[in-house]
Amino acid sequence: MTRKTMKPISILIASLSAAAATSAGISIYFAGRAPAPAADAASVSPDLWRDLSTTLAGIQEQQESLAVSVQELQMRSGALDRVPVERVSEAELDEAIARYLASQSDGADLVAAETSELPSGLSARGYFDQLLDGDLTGLEAQELWQRARDEGRTDELLALFEERAEEDPNNPEKRVELGEAYLQKIQEVGQGPLAGVFASQADQAFDAALAIDPEHWDARFNKAVALSFWPPIFGKQSAAIQEFETLIAQQASATPNASHAQTHLLLGNLYQQLGDRTKAIQSWQTGSSLFPDYAALQEQLALAGSQ
Repeated sequence: MTRKTMKPISILIASLSAAAATSAGISIYFAGRAPAPAADAASVSPDLWRDLSTTLAGIQEQQESLAVSVQELQMRSGALDRVPVERVSEAELDEAIARYLASQSDGADLVAAETSELPSGLSARGYFDQLLDGDLTGLEAQELWQRARDEGRTDELLALFEERAEEDPNNPEKRVELGEAYLQKIQEVGQGPLAGVFASQADQAFDAALAIDPEHWDARFNKAVALSFWPPIFGKQSAAIQEFETLIAQQASATPNASHAQTHLLLGNLYQQLGDRTKAIQSWQTGSSLFPDYAALQEQLALAGSQ
């Protein structure tokens, strides 16, 4: 049975800000809560970010959009650090999150998923089998991972995903699944060197998938987003740009997909974070011409025009 891949954020969503970096750690997990639009990232406490990230981490259908939101917050913080900003309260963040989720087309599915009854107290194999259910929603998958974490099953689960990948070494999907499993482990270990260890293992798993299929979209997208969230001291941003640009080139010869718009958006956001406003606007404009109905691109262009 084929499992739906959990795109990120994961990173990913995965929040990529879920594990705040320490001296040897990195913040790279792909899901998180949508930021309040007027907030400077520096004004929000690390404890609050961790709470926000873990609350909504792993929503499959939202991970790409949530990763976009996290990157947009980073981009905006670069512009906002030149003007006075007020501290954003937790209530205001909750209101922003509610507005964000309400704006999503599958909001009803999220509500239904939140009330679903999933098994607990399973063996690692039981959780593993449940996670491979192709009909499982992203939120349900995250709930299962959380239950497995609460019951101390994640190491066993990782071993099962590793075994699954090794048993079928030429299957890129299973390498992507393994990478996503490593990202789930980051949510458990939190800050510190172990976050970097599992992030590197996830990156290696995505690389293994790309070695088998260089045009595997999920593998390259996950890798690009993860690289973009490594702290600047590691110098991964240029590699992230290269992965996004490779993905855009591959998308040009592929059947258009709504997810492809996010590659242009995230690449532009990354350029903006690095201070290259011209390339950021070019990326957003290119994406907007290809995906005129993708509102996030229009919003970034409008924001750039107002600065």
